[in-house]
Amino acid sequence: MVGISKNQILFIKKLMETSDKRSEEFQKFLKTIKKSDISELDRNEASELIDSLKKIKVDNDTHAEKTITSKQLKFIQNLNNSETRIRETNNFLKSHGNKSIEMLTIHESSELIDILKGISSPLNVNSGISKKQLDYIKKLEDSDNNIKKLNDYLKKINKKNINELTSKEASSLIDLLNSF
Repeated sequence: MVGISKNQILFIKKLMETSDKRSEEFQKFLKTIKKSDISELDRNEASELIDSLKKIKVDNDTHAEKTITSKQLKFIQNLNNSETRIRETNNFLKSHGNKSIEMLTIHESSELIDILKGISSPLNVNSGISKKQLDYIKKLEDSDNNIKKLNDYLKKINKKNINELTSKEASSLIDLLNSF
């Protein structure tokens, strides 16, 4: 099993800060799986914990405190189709003290979407795979299952290697590799 990521740790801590009920749920979760510290969790356990913490309503829950929706996350990922937009996203995250898009609130996500929509999109969406996509795909190739998925996908679209992918094909491949 792969250990918990730094972003998962930060996100769990951010969720717990918003409610005593979430902190109690965190302690109960650790006790149930017989672990004493967040660092002992693997990625799947951390994801399960995050899901359960997100389900707990926060007292005086305001729209600004809720975390990014899956729809917003997907939209931001789709908007990040140029170096300029990626750079703007990174600057936005830094200025808001966040390490990743997943840690944004609904309000912050809306703000970032408005900024990204104001930046003109690249003219050719069928341009080649970006360096960021290439690096991410290589990172995802860590399991036998993903290597098989990658090879099957390349065969299906009649490509010899990932360097031949368009940006759009690379995005589809990333979605496939991220799926269970």
